[in-house]
Amino acid sequence: MAPLTQSTAETPKGPLTLRVYPLAPGLNTPGESCAGEVYADDGHSFDFRKGIFARFHFTCSTGADGSVSVTVGKQEGTWKPWWHEYRIEVVGWTPKSGRGLVDGSSTSLTQVGGRWGVTVPANTRGAQIDLR
Repeated sequence: MAPLTQSTAETPKGPLTLRVYPLAPGLNTPGESCAGEVYADDGHSFDFRKGIFARFHFTCSTGADGSVSVTVGKQEGTWKPWWHEYRIEVVGWTPKSGRGLVDGSSTSLTQVGGRWGVTVPANTRGAQIDLR
């Protein structure tokens, strides 16, 4: 989800939000995974044919302890997207410790609109996020 803009000519301000739904009642059990991707390009040219686009694959899984792991894959393409951060939010989930690891570094989880998550820097290398 991108922050609200009034037109396609306006650049969104803030993080790109990824809402993860790993614990749908009756559908997922611990250990099951989810996946998706985000794709962006300039929106008006055919430069994507030359590799000027950005594609990121995401995966997530749940642990038996209720933790949620999200992997942001390495960027495909050379386009520089407008976002500089990701807000990873887990829907329908409550943390046990309120802490997380982002590429091995400890961080606090925050709650926005009833959803727990973390805001992490976006980079072309990807990231490993573990929420507990």
